[in-house]
Amino acid sequence: LYDDYFVTAPAGARLRITMRSADFDTFLVAAVAGRRMTDDDGAGGTDSRIELGVPDGGRVLIRANAMSRGMQGAYTLQVEAL
Repeated sequence: LYDDYFVTAPAGARLRITMRSADFDTFLVAAVAGRRMTDDDGAGGTDSRIELGVPDGGRVLIRANAMSRGMQGAYTLQVEAL
């Protein structure tokens, strides 16, 4: 189980994507222009964070997931321009 979100970023943008949950160990995926990044605990504890550049602009895929099968619950997802 996972949730996909899409954001559009202008050329040269830098984004910070943070996923937090008190219910499960988060796992975050971000993909843009053929590049894919993943993170498990980059925001501390069991929370995830990815920082990425969008050199050419475009649509960014954000996949909110759990680290292990069967984990689920409430979570927050924050996308910030840097």
